[in-house]
Amino acid sequence: MIKQIDRYMNQLMRFLIGACLAVMTILTLLAVFNRYVLNAPISWAEEVVRYLMIWMAMMGLGIAFRENRLVAIVMFQDLLPARPKKFVNQLIWALILFFSVMAIILGIQLVHLARNDETAALGISMIYPYLSVPVGFAFLILQMVFMALEARELQQAKPK
Repeated sequence: MIKQIDRYMNQLMRFLIGACLAVMTILTLLAVFNRYVLNAPISWAEEVVRYLMIWMAMMGLGIAFRENRLVAIVMFQDLLPARPKKFVNQLIWALILFFSVMAIILGIQLVHLARNDETAALGISMIYPYLSVPVGFAFLILQMVFMALEARELQQAKPK
């Protein structure tokens, strides 16, 4: 059941990231065409692309973590023996979890503070761009939980 939820969430996030990228590409090409060929710029295009890029990056956090593609300095980790290396990895996970929880808490506070602010070109509430922070880090925490459950399941399946 958990594996199905994890797989479904990953597929959904990948689809949403792909959709954001497609819309960003089309909108950017359309904006450039309108600006330089038709001499009629689209005033809101840059803002939409910017907010889509933010959402895309935040949604990609969990996927990047799962695939071990987040930026890391592993030079010193690779020099460690197995037991200290495991401890360092657990410490890193704990720090990422702590930072993610803080980002969610502060992100929710930011969303609350921005409820009356509007974007410059679109005139929509700033809640929507700022909401990407708690959503992205919540997805990252969910990925961490799913990965920990998978590791535990693998550990229990090992013959003793």
